[in-house]
Amino acid sequence: MLAPHRGGLDVGPCAGVGLDMVSGQGFGAVSTTSTTIWTVTSTLAAMGAVRLTERLSIHAGAGALIPFARPSFVIEGPGFVHRLPVASVQMSAGAELHFP
Repeated sequence: MLAPHRGGLDVGPCAGVGLDMVSGQGFGAVSTTSTTIWTVTSTLAAMGAVRLTERLSIHAGAGALIPFARPSFVIEGPGFVHRLPVASVQMSAGAELHFP
């Protein structure tokens, strides 16, 4: 049986760096192509966790995902189609198991 754990609220900032993949595929034109772009991103977020038992926590967080580069997708002829945004919202939630 899992025993309740008292005083188990943790809140704090979180920062990170990641590698993200963005892909696009053309359609509806005479000649279509697809491409994949890899970009490095940074994350600034606030995270919180509630410890339910000594070994189980539920966590949630929200923050900004900011790319270091903003590559564009273009179509030959018409031109610009899409560009990565300056920042986007990133949210997460899940369960954590703690081991001794």
